[in-house]
Amino acid sequence: MTRTHAARRLLELGPLMYEEFEAITGWPPKACQSTLKHLKVKGIAGHNGAHNRRTVWELTRKGRTQ
Repeated sequence: MTRTHAARRLLELGPLMYEEFEAITGWPPKACQSTLKHLKVKGIAGHNGAHNRRTVWELTRKGRTQ
């Protein structure tokens, strides 16, 4: 399972703060950042506009319907 797929499955369970996402996955910070950025670029996930460890990430409408 790719990190992108794992992250999407995790976000299917509900929104997560970035720090929670990092703690649950156990991935290095750069891997978390790049995976979430990839999901955002693809339109699958988005965040609340903040750019810090308390940023809340969740699936977009597109991410929930795929």
